[in-house]
Amino acid sequence: MKILLFFFVVVMFVGCATIPQGTTPSSSPLVSENGTVKTYEIIGNSEGSAGHFTLFGFIPFGRTDIDEAIQDALAPYKGDNLINVHYYVNSAFYFIGNSTSITVKGDVIKYTDKEKVTGDKKQVYYKPSNPI
Repeated sequence: MKILLFFFVVVMFVGCATIPQGTTPSSSPLVSENGTVKTYEIIGNSEGSAGHFTLFGFIPFGRTDIDEAIQDALAPYKGDNLINVHYYVNSAFYFIGNSTSITVKGDVIKYTDKEKVTGDKKQVYYKPSNPI
């Protein structure tokens, strides 16, 4: 009976949560420093993750880094960038610690040598006619 009670208590302290974090058009800008748009081709769809485990709530093993997750997604295709990026965090809680990981998904692209000129780099902002 004591073993069953112990098992029940342990199970009560275990949980899991997946939290969608967001979406972004790309993992880094698609415009070069001189104002030209970098042309690219989509070479595949990939997923990468990075995570860590924390023992007793204060002894970390590894680290949760979104840049590491992006590099993990780019590695199989040897790509230059990710576009149409979706990312989310997964957390699991155990009796002796917890684990957290971040996962990124997106289309892997490879830049081509050609660049398209965008012209003027000025950005137009909406300016109300009657400021308050």
